[in-house]
Amino acid sequence: MLFRSELHAAAGVRADAWYAAWAEPDDAKRHAALAAIAAPDVRFGDKWSLLDGVDEVSHHAGAALRFMPGMTMQRAGDARHCLGTALVDWVVPGPDGQTKARGTNVFTFGPAGEITSVTGFWN
Repeated sequence: MLFRSELHAAAGVRADAWYAAWAEPDDAKRHAALAAIAAPDVRFGDKWSLLDGVDEVSHHAGAALRFMPGMTMQRAGDARHCLGTALVDWVVPGPDGQTKARGTNVFTFGPAGEITSVTGFWN
């Protein structure tokens, strides 16, 4: 029997892949990277957006790269996961290396490990 804690032991790796996809400047590569790790109807929300589906998330991530050049999220510390949900702290260093933002994302995962939703909390 596979326990859910074992099933989602790679939550940090999945979060890293999510952040890397958001940092991908090429639209087609970003979309493919998101499609590889997320459910087609993945939902993303934070205080500025509520998005449904890989297409919307990919488009929004591309816009973020244009409006905040040189700034991308990175995982800060280990993911904490339980029952298909993970809390993942993040940081956004600016081009000068100084921290511009930090917060926590709540990831939920489907039975195959795919990301089904992400909710972002900004500190």
